[in-house]
Amino acid sequence: AAQTSLAVERYRLAEGRLPQSLNNLVPAYIEAVPADPYDGHPLKYRTLETGFVVYSIGDDRSDDGGAERGKGERGPRGKPAPWDITFIVER
Repeated sequence: AAQTSLAVERYRLAEGRLPQSLNNLVPAYIEAVPADPYDGHPLKYRTLETGFVVYSIGDDRSDDGGAERGKGERGPRGKPAPWDITFIVER
């Protein structure tokens, strides 16, 4: 996610705006959108008011829209919590 986030920033610097999707980065900034290790699908991305987030669905294997997990938080009965693994860039 870190390398993909750097590619998003390079795109923003060159184009003056954030990409609409990670596919806009291919092939000029990255060869392909990296696969999420949890489901094999491309990493997820969305813009925020203050930047953007690149994320993996995480060990609950559910797309929670880039919801960030608090440090040490777990779901009910110690199960994986309903959050994603995020890389957030704010400006």
